Amino acid sequence: APGLAPAAVAGLADRHPRAGVTVAGGVRTESFDAFALGAATQGWLPVELGTHQSEPLAAIVAQVNKRSINWLADRVLMTAASARRGAVPSMTAGVDAMYRWLGARAGVARDQAVIDTGSGLSYKTELSARQVVEILRAGAGVTPSAPTDDTARACHEAYRASLSVAGVDGTLRGRFHNALRGKLSAKTGTLSNVIALSGFLEAAPGQHLAFALITNGNR
Repeated sequence: APGLAPAAVAGLADRHPRAGVTVAGGVRTESFDAFALGAATQGWLPVELGTHQSEPLAAIVAQVNKRSINWLADRVLMTAASARRGAVPSMTAGVDAMYRWLGARAGVARDQAVIDTGSGLSYKTELSARQVVEILRAGAGVTPSAPTDDTARACHEAYRASLSVAGVDGTLRGRFHNALRGKLSAKTGTLSNVIALSGFLEAAPGQHLAFALITNGNR
């Protein structure tokens, strides 16, 4: 994403002196194609110094949901919005993108909810249990407005697979060691006086129920 380039350049500039490389001048970013063309017209070719490939987004989302990594959830939201809009990553842009998705896919209008982070780790967040169920259904691709192309289906499958499985992994590894083991996949949510659990329960083979349990003022 364009907004990430300055940070990458700053990191390289910090490490070059350690390798005995002198760095002079300011920071300039451009597309690789434009850079390569400009270099060729000057009679030289650019040399790749290094590359970094992150894990697939599905694997990153699985880390977020199974292990409940709040800071990573925020970064995913900000980076996704940046990649979509070609702007510098910001929470404001990320939240705005999330509001648009909620309205288009889950039927949750902007004036019916309050969201200010990508992780939900905030006392300002306001979502009802019914709204969370609609969000779960949209994420799983079982709403009338859900797209059905191959990319969308892959996203829905990745989302379902990212949730912790009762008695098996993630934040639910130590819970539900009973008849629900392996039949319940969900995301936990905890603040100092709030506890939530939302996800899917396999009520019968091939039949899953979406649910959301939220308690406020818990002590």
